[in-house]
Amino acid sequence: MMKFKMKQVALAVGAVLGGMSMVPAVQAVNLATDGLGQALIFPYYTTRAGWNTLFNITNTSSQVVALKVRFHEGYNSRDVFDFNVIMSPYDVWNGTLSNGAGNVPIFSTSDTSCTVPAIPAAGQLFQGGGANGLLAYTGAAADSGPATTDRMREGYVSVIMMGASPVAGLAASAVHTAAGVPANCAALRAAFGLQGTTIAALRAAFPNYNVNPLKGAFSLVNAANGWNASGSTVTLADFYDPTVAGAAPNLITAQLPPDQVGNVYADSFHQPELSSANTAGDVLSTAGALLTSTATSGADSVSYVLQRASVVNQWANLNASASSAWTVKSDWVITYPTKRFYADQSTNQFAGRAAGRTGLPAGLAPFTNPFRIDGRSCDAVTFGAYDREEQQVNPPGGPVFSPAPSASGNQLCAEVNVLSFGATGAVSSVLGAPLGAGTLGANVPANALPGENGWMQLNFQNGQVIAPAPSAATSALPAVGFAVINRTDPNGLLNESFLVDHAYTR
Repeated sequence: MMKFKMKQVALAVGAVLGGMSMVPAVQAVNLATDGLGQALIFPYYTTRAGWNTLFNITNTSSQVVALKVRFHEGYNSRDVFDFNVIMSPYDVWNGTLSNGAGNVPIFSTSDTSCTVPAIPAAGQLFQGGGANGLLAYTGAAADSGPATTDRMREGYVSVIMMGASPVAGLAASAVHTAAGVPANCAALRAAFGLQGTTIAALRAAFPNYNVNPLKGAFSLVNAANGWNASGSTVTLADFYDPTVAGAAPNLITAQLPPDQVGNVYADSFHQPELSSANTAGDVLSTAGALLTSTATSGADSVSYVLQRASVVNQWANLNASASSAWTVKSDWVITYPTKRFYADQSTNQFAGRAAGRTGLPAGLAPFTNPFRIDGRSCDAVTFGAYDREEQQVNPPGGPVFSPAPSASGNQLCAEVNVLSFGATGAVSSVLGAPLGAGTLGANVPANALPGENGWMQLNFQNGQVIAPAPSAATSALPAVGFAVINRTDPNGLLNESFLVDHAYTR
C-alpha cells in the first residue's frame, strides 16, 4: 500500500539524499497527511435515520481567512447549499446539519463567526425547502435522478479557502471583539454581495494565498440511539498558486448567481470548487519517488492525488446470539468527490460541466459512464471479504452485491455510495441509506461474509489511471470515505459507534 506524505516532506527527503531531480518547478496540490491545507473534503453528511452531522473547521493562521462551503447531494453531486465563512485568526467555526420540516435538511450554527449570507438563528433549510422550490436538479436543471427533497438528505461537503488577509481593512470586520462577536459582519455581507464593491476590490481585500491554515473534523451523531462517530476531513495542501501565469491573486468570488455578477466574472458562481486547483498533483509512488501529474490544473490534478486502485477496511455483521448479547453492524461510505466534473454532462449552471466552469477535464476518464437517463453513473467493482483468520467465502460465480443486477456485476453508481454488510431491509444497517438498484447504496450479503467480522478489499475494475501511474495498477478512481460501525447492547447498558478511515492501495 502507498502512504502519502506532504510535498514538503518529500522535498526534504530528496534534499537529504543529495537531490534526485524530484523537485517540481512550482508547488503542487497534494494530500496533506499532516492535516493542514487549503481545501477540505468532508466525505459524508446525512440527516437520515435520526443522524445529525456536525462540522468543525479551525483556522490555525494569524490571518483572516475566507472560505467557500458547498454541500453536494449524493446522486450527482449537485450543489444544494452553499455560503461563505470568514474566519478571524485562530478561529474555530462549527455548524450542525439536521432533519428539518418536510424532511428537508436544515443547517444551523450558534457560532458567531461571519457567514455570507447570515445563517438565521432558527437555521436555514437547504435550497428546495423554501418558497422557490427545488433548484439544483429539477426544471431546467433536471438530470434524470430523483426529483424530491429526499435526495438532499445525504451527500458530501467541500470547503475551499478563497483568500486570506492580515487584520486590516475589510478583513478586520471579521475579527472577534472582547465580547466574542465579530466587529462588523454586515460590512462583509455587503462586500461579498457586491454592494458598492467590485470583485477586483473584493479580491484585493484578501490578497494572500500562501498559507495552508485549515483543519477540519466532523461527527455523525444519533442521540436517540446513543451513537457518535467522529473523523477528520480529507485535506488538500497547495491547492492554488497565485504566481502561475494568468492566475487571479486568490479565489475570492461574490456570493451571487451568474446573472447578477456579469459576464466578466461569470465563473464566480462556480468558484472555488475542487476543479479550481491551478497546480499539478503530487504523489509518492510505491517506490518512494515523487510523481507529478501530467495534468497541470483542474479536476484532473485533484483526481490524480485521490486516485486509488482499491479500498480496504473493517466490516462487522454480528447479531445477538447465545454467544454474544451484542449486535454489531457496519456500513462503508465511498465518495467520488470529483466525479461530477466527468460524469455530469449537462451544461446548466448547476451541472458538473456548467458553462463558465473552469478546470474541467477533457472527457469521462477516469470514470466510465455519464450520469444516464436511469439516474445512475456506474463503475464496476469487485470485492473480497475475509474474516479475522484470513478465511474467505466464495459463492458460486463470485460474491455479488444485493439486490444483484441481472448481468452487469457489482457496480457503484452514485457520487456517494453506502455499502452495508449483511443488511436485509431497504436501507443500510447503520446510516439508513437507501439500498438497491438506482439508489445510493448496496448490500454486501451475508453469504459473501465469512463469519461475524473481518476486513474487505474493494477493487475498482474499469476506472482509468490518470498519468503517470503511481504503481502498476491498471484501474483506479478518485475515492475517499470511511467505515462506521455500531455496537448495540439489547440490555440498554451501552451503545457505541465509531468511525474508521479507509486504507487504500495504489
